[in-house]
Amino acid sequence: LSRDGHKCVVCGRTQDEATLVCHHRCYRHLGEGNLAEIDDCITLCQADHLAHHRQPINRWWYSLDNPRNN
Repeated sequence: LSRDGHKCVVCGRTQDEATLVCHHRCYRHLGEGNLAEIDDCITLCQADHLAHHRQPINRWWYSLDNPRNN
């Protein structure tokens, strides 16, 4: 949260304006609690987080063909 200035990276809302959550861009390091996991996270407001997960899955984003997942 502090790395992103306590703001949603999509709409810019702050924690005073909305509930902020940590979103994993990929789940490769989920639960490891290390810097790779932290670097994989972005700050989103709850509304943008829900909107993201309601979109059709972009299979390339989560695939090993995407260099960020290697």
